[in-house]
Amino acid sequence: MVGVVVNAVDDHLAKSEQLRLSWTVGQFQHLDALLYEAHVAQRAVVVTSDHGYVLEAGSKRLAGRMEERWRPYDDHLAAEELVFEGPRVQQVTGVDRIIAPWSEAVRYSQKKQGYHGGATPQEVLVPLAVLVPQHRTIPNWEALSDRAPAWWSQGELPRIDVSTLSARPTRRARQATALQGTLFAEAEGDSTEELRIDWIEHLLRSPVFAAQRHAAGRCAPDDQCVRVLLATLETHQDRLAHRALEQGLGAPAFRLRGILAGVQRLLNVDGYQVLLVDDISGTIALNRQLLNMQFQLEDV
Repeated sequence: MVGVVVNAVDDHLAKSEQLRLSWTVGQFQHLDALLYEAHVAQRAVVVTSDHGYVLEAGSKRLAGRMEERWRPYDDHLAAEELVFEGPRVQQVTGVDRIIAPWSEAVRYSQKKQGYHGGATPQEVLVPLAVLVPQHRTIPNWEALSDRAPAWWSQGELPRIDVSTLSARPTRRARQATALQGTLFAEAEGDSTEELRIDWIEHLLRSPVFAAQRHAAGRCAPDDQCVRVLLATLETHQDRLAHRALEQGLGAPAFRLRGILAGVQRLLNVDGYQVLLVDDISGTIALNRQLLNMQFQLEDV
């Protein structure tokens, strides 16, 4: 048996947020060589971890000490915290009783890319995978098929009908109508679909977008294409895999690259990454907060 510790995740999460890694096999030094040697020797590989992490995603800092996700016990307990005690707590921390957060939304340390030490499922559930070379088996073991969760590739997308993405009345017109109707007229008339498309129409009509389209010239896709792309991203929390977006737009991979480059010329004002296309991870992400600032849509 050969055991190897790869501490790359610890090292990466302890640093700043300036780098975006792909998390492929080649990203980890020596890991590709180890897997190659295991393949040549026809050896199984067990991949696991001693703990998990909570990634930084807008967390707030609670009063604590130097530890990232636990602190010594006292009588003041926040809503996101629980008390833990026992021999294993004593063995690891040196104290009989500690307080640790059950929520990933809080931390005790300075902001980093990720933290560990708390009691969320991300931290206490440890992954375990046993890998064997292709066409090989382990006696009395049954191989599992590839069971990626639906959110991994955002599932199968229904193709959005462009005809449903028609423009809506302006905010001023809606307010004038509401004054003449009943108290709940606007609430009854606004469907989820209409609210979802509203910000897209404001974007397409904005002076900044018009200037961006003029500067891009013929290289930029038309408004209908932009409308469908943004609506598809909106449906999937502003982040989507290339493959799923190909399906949603009905465009093959070789065309999608050109479409995304054109939309980036329209949205990435002054080079700011409003629409981020990550070819390494195969994802497209829309920064709505930055988009609202660049196109002056804060009131939408």
